[in-house]
Amino acid sequence: MHFDGILFDKDGTLFDFHKTWSNWTSDAIEYLCGDNSAKKKLVAKALGYDQKNQSFLKSSLLIAGTAEQAAEKIAPIINDMSQHEIESFLLNSAKKVKLIEVIPLEKFLKNLTSKGLKIGLVTNDFEAVAHSHLKTAGIHKYFDFIAGYDSGFGVKPEPGPLLKFSELFSIAPHSVAMVGDSTHDLFAAEKAGMYKIGVLTGLASHSDLAPYSDCVLDNIGKIETLLT
Repeated sequence: MHFDGILFDKDGTLFDFHKTWSNWTSDAIEYLCGDNSAKKKLVAKALGYDQKNQSFLKSSLLIAGTAEQAAEKIAPIINDMSQHEIESFLLNSAKKVKLIEVIPLEKFLKNLTSKGLKIGLVTNDFEAVAHSHLKTAGIHKYFDFIAGYDSGFGVKPEPGPLLKFSELFSIAPHSVAMVGDSTHDLFAAEKAGMYKIGVLTGLASHSDLAPYSDCVLDNIGKIETLLT
């Protein structure tokens, strides 16, 4: 199979979602709610986070939603911080999260770029956080395009940022693969006319992704088996 470009989601695709974000979410709830256990329960429920088991519900807003959406959802519960203050806290603390790679990313991305592929990242996280995470992981240099929800191209599941990638590099959408762990990624790819690759390193199961994917892989490392 031939592609001229590959777009990746970030969390749950490049980085293991649960291992990277579970402790961060627990700590964020503690910070935002202090000793107020009632608030903690309400915020956790709003975010789709199981405090007892330190795990995410498949419906969690944190999987494919934006920090703006999360802040808007929990601001009425927190009530002593503005939505903007909550969003700023999420931005600054997310930059410092301990990232757990799904596979050794530098070797994988170096191999893809050696094949002449353009590589992009489309995330519903802040663009600044995406840049920070890729730099921390030592893989920023392999990305030709990085878009977050606040980059001005739209938010997945809308196709805007995917189509911007195609436009910038004059690559036909059907020659681009979009890789992600959620249906948001796959719906965006469908609307953009791109090849849809689901991966199982987020919270979605094979049965969740298969109806909307051209293929479902265990992890991004398996992509190399598709390339010609």
